[in-house]
Amino acid sequence: MRSGVIALLVLAPLGCKRASLQPDAGGVGTLGRDGGIGTGTGGAGAGDGGAVGDAAGSPFDATCGVMSLGGGYVAPQILVLLDRSVSQDREGWAKVVRTLGDVITTNSHIDWGLYTFPSPGAACSPATLPPGVTLPVTLGDPMKVAAGVLSATTGGDGMPTAAAISAGTGYLRNFSPEPSKFLLLATNRAPTCAGTAAPLSADFTQAPVDAVAAVRAAAAAGIGTIVVAPSTTAAGDADALSDLAIAGGYGTGRDPRFYTETTLPGLFQTTDVNCSFALSSVPPVADSVAVTLNGAPVPHDPVRADGWDYPDPSITRIELYGTWCDRLLASNPYQIQIYFACP
Repeated sequence: MRSGVIALLVLAPLGCKRASLQPDAGGVGTLGRDGGIGTGTGGAGAGDGGAVGDAAGSPFDATCGVMSLGGGYVAPQILVLLDRSVSQDREGWAKVVRTLGDVITTNSHIDWGLYTFPSPGAACSPATLPPGVTLPVTLGDPMKVAAGVLSATTGGDGMPTAAAISAGTGYLRNFSPEPSKFLLLATNRAPTCAGTAAPLSADFTQAPVDAVAAVRAAAAAGIGTIVVAPSTTAAGDADALSDLAIAGGYGTGRDPRFYTETTLPGLFQTTDVNCSFALSSVPPVADSVAVTLNGAPVPHDPVRADGWDYPDPSITRIELYGTWCDRLLASNPYQIQIYFACP
C-alpha cells in the first residue's frame, strides 16, 4: 500500500475516481481511490473478472488459463464558471479566488478549463453572454487556468447563472463520454437574470428557478455541479446558492450547502492507493501463478514490499506493491497478464 496521492473526492459518486484506470474492451480492472463526498461511498478499485486468452508468454509448461486486464488513465474534466459581477464583500471574494487558484494549481491530474461571465453590457442583455469559453479544458496545464482565475477582473452587470451553466453544459457535452465532467460555479450572489440563452430578462424571482433547472439538466447529461462562494455570503444569496449546490448533486451536507474558501480544499485529500484486482476464480495452484505488467514479469513477493501477492487468505485477488504499483499508475495504457499453472 502506498499513500500520499491526491484524490478528488467528488468523483467517487460518479464512478470515476482520481487517477482511475478505466478498462478497455479487452479486459477489466480499475485502480481506485478511497473516499466519498456527502453520502457518496468510496472504495478500492477492482476488476470484476478477466478475459481468458492463450498462454503466450506463460512461464509454465502447461497453463490452465490466463487472465488479461487492461486500461488506461482517464482524467476528470472541470470547467470553472467564474462570476465577474461580484458585489459587496470584496475581501471574501478575494479569499475564494485565491483558494480556487491554489486548488487548481495543486491538482494537475485534472483537466481544467475556465468560463468567465458576464461580459460588459447592460444587465441581462445578450451582450453579457460570452460566446465561448475563456480557456478551453486542456490536459496538464493547470497553471494557465489558475492564472486566468487569479487575473480575472470584476465587472459586468446582472447574474446570468442559468445561461452560464447551460453554456458550460453544452461545451462539456462535446467531449468524449468516458471522463467524469463537472462544472464549478464560483460566485457570491444569487442569480438575477432569467433564461438559459438570449434573450434574458431581469426577473429576480424566475432567475433562481431557471438556474436550478439548468443545473438539473447538466446532471441529466452526466455533468455534476459544484458551487463555491464566500463563507460571508449574505443569507438570501446563500439560500439560493445552497439550492444550486443540492440540485448539482454536490452539497456539503451542512449549512451552507455550497463550498467556501475554507471547505473547498476538503474536496481534495490524500488517500491510499490500492493496486488491487479481483481474480475470475481461485487459482488451481495458488503457489504457481505468474503475473506480468506490460510484458515484464512481476516477482511474487509474500512480504508485499515490491512485487505481487494475494492481499487476503481468500486468494481471490492479487495486488501489486512498491515500485510495481508505481509502474502501474504511470502506465497509460497498462496491460496485466495473470497465468495459472495446472495442478
